[in-house]
Amino acid sequence: MLAAGCITHNGYNYLYEQAAAIVPKAATTITCVVSDIQKTNHPIFKNLVVITLNSIDGKSIPWFNPHQKIHLYVSSYPHVEVDDRITLENILCKQPPPSSYRGHLMREQTIATAFITKIIPASLERPSFSYKRWIHNLKILATQRATQALEPATKSLYASLFLGNKTYVHSCYESIKEQFKRWGLSHYLARSGLHLVLIVALWMWLFRIIPIPFVYKEFSIAFLVLIYAILSWSSISFIRALSTFFLCKICSGLWHHYYHNLHLLTVTALYLLMQNPLHIFYLDFQLSFGITFALAWLHLLKTYQTKIEAKTIASS
Repeated sequence: MLAAGCITHNGYNYLYEQAAAIVPKAATTITCVVSDIQKTNHPIFKNLVVITLNSIDGKSIPWFNPHQKIHLYVSSYPHVEVDDRITLENILCKQPPPSSYRGHLMREQTIATAFITKIIPASLERPSFSYKRWIHNLKILATQRATQALEPATKSLYASLFLGNKTYVHSCYESIKEQFKRWGLSHYLARSGLHLVLIVALWMWLFRIIPIPFVYKEFSIAFLVLIYAILSWSSISFIRALSTFFLCKICSGLWHHYYHNLHLLTVTALYLLMQNPLHIFYLDFQLSFGITFALAWLHLLKTYQTKIEAKTIASS
């Protein structure tokens, strides 16, 4: 497994260098698809547009290469939408030197960044219907509707803790964050798998008082969790909790097989590492899976000890 991991990591780095070599150092023409649009906390470049390359100066990246993204930091509002196919001219792309930031871009499958005043597409093709655009607009609309009546600090806490969106930051939230940092409790302000567990536990408690069959309750909870995942912003810890939840439901509800949390965590970790082997070098992945593995192993050990003690008492 270690050898397979080394080969996968080296192959991932090789593909990144091959994709980065296509980006010229001079201003270029890019044909791309808008993948995501986000707000940033930068005072000048307030918007981030993530694009997926189709071609750059007539050259394209092979379909099997995952590194096809460019981050466009835009100072004015970008008049494009997710899943638009656009052509941009005179775009100067920058590639950082080998550093931790370059490693972060590699993890995000991003080969370059660009800073522009506004987006003026030379051509724009917008599909009549796009589920990606629909989901993105639904997330933004749901967040705005849910936070429009909240105080700025409460709005920031709701967006960060409940939705995983860190762009709704206010000066009040920064002061709260500084106080938590001073006492070493900053991790309480970051959404983790525990928040999903609390939400699922609340829904399970509510469904107990509703007189419907158990199967309908299970499907209803799974459907609500799926809607919550679609309307929120993901992270490593959230993906871990979400994948473990659905694997538990599949094993217990559909297959009626015995499962253990260690097995489900291993499957989830391997799945994420197959998608992007660089996750293993970052602290969020290490802490999320490392601590959860430790807790699951201690629970298993405690369960075995309890069974052994019960057998000893029964036999004596």
